[in-house]
Amino acid sequence: MPTQQMDGISLKPLLDEPGRQWKRAAFSQFPRPWAYAGRPAVMGYTLRTERWRYIEWQDFSSGEALACELYDHHADSNELRNLAGDADCAAALAEHRQLLRDGWPDCLPPDTP
Repeated sequence: MPTQQMDGISLKPLLDEPGRQWKRAAFSQFPRPWAYAGRPAVMGYTLRTERWRYIEWQDFSSGEALACELYDHHADSNELRNLAGDADCAAALAEHRQLLRDGWPDCLPPDTP
């Protein structure tokens, strides 16, 4: 049950029914440099879907996208080949860029209160 002190949703429905459809993506962020005094220079925002990991590096002050990375976990689980510039992956890149822009609420499980 959500409270004012906590953010997130209950995993109980997934525990009750492990095969049910769940979140479309998991989101995280991390500063660069990782050790900094004051504000970081760059913030990395990433999302992970069933197949792909998309990372976008943004200027911390302006929010301008500086670079991006796209990895296919079906073919490259160690993330050794950045496919962001690969024309064959343009649709996946655009889809994941949009998912990041739309934010985590759009990726919540169906029927989330």
